[in-house]
Amino acid sequence: MDTRSLTTPHTGPKDKMPNLDGIRALACLFVIISHMPWPTYIGLIGSVGVGVFFVLSGFLMGYLYARSDCDSNAVVKYGIARFSRIAPIYWLVISVCILLTQFAPGDFPLAIEGSTAIARHYLFSGNVNIFWSIPLEVQYYVFFLFVWWCIANRNRLAYAMPLGIFVCALLILTHNHWPNLSVPNKLHYFLAGTVAGLLPRWQWEGTRNRIALNLLQLTALAVIFSPMVLIDNTAALYDSVEMSIAFAMAIYLLSIDSRWTSLLFANKPMRKIGQASFSIYLMHMLVFYYGAHWLGLSHKEYASLWIPLGIAGVLLPMIASHYVEMPLQRMSRKLLERLPDKVNRALPQAT
Repeated sequence: MDTRSLTTPHTGPKDKMPNLDGIRALACLFVIISHMPWPTYIGLIGSVGVGVFFVLSGFLMGYLYARSDCDSNAVVKYGIARFSRIAPIYWLVISVCILLTQFAPGDFPLAIEGSTAIARHYLFSGNVNIFWSIPLEVQYYVFFLFVWWCIANRNRLAYAMPLGIFVCALLILTHNHWPNLSVPNKLHYFLAGTVAGLLPRWQWEGTRNRIALNLLQLTALAVIFSPMVLIDNTAALYDSVEMSIAFAMAIYLLSIDSRWTSLLFANKPMRKIGQASFSIYLMHMLVFYYGAHWLGLSHKEYASLWIPLGIAGVLLPMIASHYVEMPLQRMSRKLLERLPDKVNRALPQAT
């Protein structure tokens, strides 16, 4: 492997990687499909979708930040970006669910009641239904600061990289002994993605390389679907370090543009779904629950009306993403970016 990607920063313009939107959309659709009843068993499709989301998060952390300097300004910008991306829409949906819990029947799937459960969810440590994955994402955002610091200081401090590798290896070796809602339990998924995000992307030109890339990408797509055939249960999938590495390599390969991957992943509908995937993930269960009640559908029995309801579970959160999530994200980012200046103006100036 060419080690330049780990030893020198890539200072050229960042590849926008439009395929990643489509890969995110695919993972999102896997989760949606898993929460609908079907006439036949569909395997671990939802768990695969969540695993891909975990790897994608790590991949973007590695690609966007790990090669840059880890100074206070960079960390503040990173924190603002991550907080604005997750917190506003998540807190809004949590608040709606808490309110609905007071009036919904006992079968409401997103019921959050009691002060402890409410506090845990607002503090990114809840586990009701789909919300269980959010604590892991947020915890990795924090843990990544350690990974980033180790990489950024590898040339200045001799112990930085050995320390980082040792800590990560120790956590991965002991991941089965950590609670399910702690990031060490699934660190291998996030970390494999981060390492994949550091791999070189500018060496795939030339006829031979492009032919090899296309063949590898076909294999990569098969790898993403493979757990539905090869693995028996969700616990085995999430415990598999090998599968996390396979997913990370698959996402790295599929993130590189080629003619067929661009057609599959970078088309406009897939990109739109991918860009709204967080809102879709958070809101589709609400659409399914109330839509099923309105249409008289059972959550345990397949009916043809589940198909349009599944489409609504994608489209309605996409509208919410455009008109609610994105404005909240922009507003929160602007407010947080102005906060240091306001604090500085409020503090007494030294004379």
